[in-house]
Amino acid sequence: MGIHIAAPGLASRRDPRWTACARAPVDGVHAGAKITMLPPAAVARYTLSENRECGQCPLYLDVRGGDFTVENDTSRIERCASPQTCVTAGREPGRRLSRRRASGGIPFAGELHFLWRLALAFEARRGKSSAGQERPEYNFYVDNDRVTITERGRGTPLDKLVAEMMIRANSSWGRLLDDNGVAAI
Repeated sequence: MGIHIAAPGLASRRDPRWTACARAPVDGVHAGAKITMLPPAAVARYTLSENRECGQCPLYLDVRGGDFTVENDTSRIERCASPQTCVTAGREPGRRLSRRRASGGIPFAGELHFLWRLALAFEARRGKSSAGQERPEYNFYVDNDRVTITERGRGTPLDKLVAEMMIRANSSWGRLLDDNGVAAI
C-alpha cells in the first residue's frame, strides 16, 4: 500500500524560479478553501493528477491484512503517474464506507473500505479513541468581502482515513530522520 505525497520541492533543483517562489513568505491555511503555500501554477503543475507524471515522496507499507500490522515500510523519491485517482469531494459527509456500496456508485469502494479499516487500526494503536470529535472545527470562505463560516465535520470516514495516513507518514519519516541523526523542519 502506498501513501503518495506530491513533492514540488523536487523541481527546485532544475528550476531556480520555483526555489525563489517557495522561499517567499506565505502563510498556509487549511480551513475551508485552502490557501496553499505555493502559487496556483506550481500547485497545478506538481499536484498528483491522473495520468500525469509528478515528483512524489511515497511511503510504501507492507500491511498484513488480517490484523493490519505493518511488517515493513519503505520511503522513496519517485517520478510517476497515477493511473487512476479517487475523487471524493462532495461524496461524504457522514457516509459510511462499506463493501456493499461498491455497486452503489462509489468508485474504489472495496479499497476505501480496506483503507478505512486500516486507518481505524492505526488510530487504535496510537491510543486514540475513535468516539466523536474532540472539538468543533470550522471552514471559512470569503466571497466578495462576505465571510461564511460553517462547521467542518471531523471524524467522517474519509477525513479519518486521510488524517491517519498522514500521521503514519509523518511518524515514519520522523523516525527515519531520528534514526539517521538528521534534523529537519
